[in-house]
Amino acid sequence: MAFSTPTYDGRQRTKLDAGVIKDIPYWQRASGVFRRCGFKFIGTLEDQVDLLGGVKDVELFELKRSAWEEISSVLNRPSLIS
Repeated sequence: MAFSTPTYDGRQRTKLDAGVIKDIPYWQRASGVFRRCGFKFIGTLEDQVDLLGGVKDVELFELKRSAWEEISSVLNRPSLIS
């Protein structure tokens, strides 16, 4: 689940919540992946689901995406030497 909330200066931030169901095989790995991506452990729901949450700055993601697109366009250009 994800939703946006404005910051103090009006920029949009995206709040992401994740639930990891403990009945699936290797559920600990999924929980660990979310934590390494910046999610914080919130709690356990009825001893069946780990709840994690995180807030990401949309502007930062847009800057990273535009930088990646610029780099990939340079790498995909035909060589000037050939």
